[in-house]
Formats: sequence, structure tokens, C-alpha cells
Amino acid sequence: MSTMASITRQVPGLNCPVTADTFCKSRKIYNCNTEDTSRTSIEAHLPNLQKIFVNHKVYKKFAIHSRHGHFKLDEDRILLGTTSTAPLCRWTQQRSIDDVDPGNIHGHIFVVHDGELIPYEYHEGCYKENIPERFLDDFIKYILINSLCSEVALQVLLPEFQDQLMSEIAFEDQTIMVDAEYLNGLEPGNTTCWIFSPRGYTAGETHAMNPSGRHEKYNVGAPLPDGVKGVCRTLVDRNLLRPNCLTA
Repeated sequence: MSTMASITRQVPGLNCPVTADTFCKSRKIYNCNTEDTSRTSIEAHLPNLQKIFVNHKVYKKFAIHSRHGHFKLDEDRILLGTTSTAPLCRWTQQRSIDDVDPGNIHGHIFVVHDGELIPYEYHEGCYKENIPERFLDDFIKYILINSLCSEVALQVLLPEFQDQLMSEIAFEDQTIMVDAEYLNGLEPGNTTCWIFSPRGYTAGETHAMNPSGRHEKYNVGAPLPDGVKGVCRTLVDRNLLRPNCLTA
């Protein structure tokens, strides 16, 4: 366990409110991300990270994420996810900060930036779990010592998606994360999130890949429906998702 004094008593979007300055940092950090997720170097660190998560008993609350992006965020915008129940999925869009209630969101993916945890992606709803400060300190320390700031992020687990392998489909300015069993004409590709347990670790999220092994953007240059169900129906019509996802 780390012996240094805690530097994570205040983590915006986790245990303290998000500010305008945080939103600005989030956008800049996200826009520095690359689309590459084929980072085999992360796998060498999974056993050590698993020990940290298990020792602090946070493996049901947090996971690690392969840091990446899909597009550039416009000025005064953040990346905000919502949970849909019909179909069950996570829909993530660019949102104007003027349309976001900072008191009703929490950080979803955090990176170590200048020695602190900063969110670059958010999710609707407040975060109410207790967080051991020493876990956050030990996580930051490991990332810094091993020069993993540009590769590894901390991800808040959403209970509605526990025990499911999720796959991400990307568009020009948004993404959708669905249960991998609904993929049709696509298949799970590079792992983007690893889930820990006392027994080891497993893939929690992947990129959805086409038959040629590419994670491509869909509907490029064409408008998407406003609602998540319409977006999923578009994917069904293109034979990328199974029709039963609409009734799940």
C-alpha cells in the first residue's frame, strides 16, 4: 500500500463537483486521444493492476480502460453517456456544456493528468459509492511509475452492464455500446476495458470489428435519428445488429 499522503481527496466527477475548468480539461484531454487500441503493452501490467484493485476491494466498482477516442470534440462540448433500457445500451454523444447539469453527472473514464485524476468522459447521474482514497493514490502511483498515462485510464463500472461483454460501435460524433450477443455481421475485436476479480481478469468491453478486422465509423456523412432506438434500428437495417436488440 502506498505510504504517500493522499492527493485524491478531491477528484472532480467522482467525489467532488465538476467545474468549468474540469470541462475544459476534459475536452482537451479527449482531443489528444488516438483511435488506436491495439496496445499489447497493457496486458503485461494486468496482473499487477489486478492486485491493486483486489487488495482495495474495488474490483466491482472500477475497471481499467484502454485510452482512446473516435472524433474531436467541438469547443465548449463534453462527451456524455446515458443508459438506455430499450434497448439496453450506453449511448454517448457530444453535448454542449450549457445543456449539462454538473450536479447530475459523474466521471466515467479518468486519466492521470499532471499527477491527478481528470475525467474525459462522463455519464448521467451522481456517483454515490464510497471510494478508498488509498486505492486512487496507488493507482496513480502505478500509472506514473510505469509511464502509462497515455495508455491506461480508470473506468467507473455501471451496474446495469455488469457481467456482460459489451461492444462499441462508432459514428462520426457519437458511439453506442451494446451487448456483444446482439452483434450481427460484426464481432468483438480489441479489448478496451478489463474487469478484475480475485480470480483474475477478463474483457468487459471491446470494439466491434467488421469481417476485415476494422473498427470503422458508420453512417459517415449521413444524419442519424435523434433517439437511441432509432440509431439501433439504423444498425439493424444495415445488418449490423440483430433485430431482437430492439425488444430486449
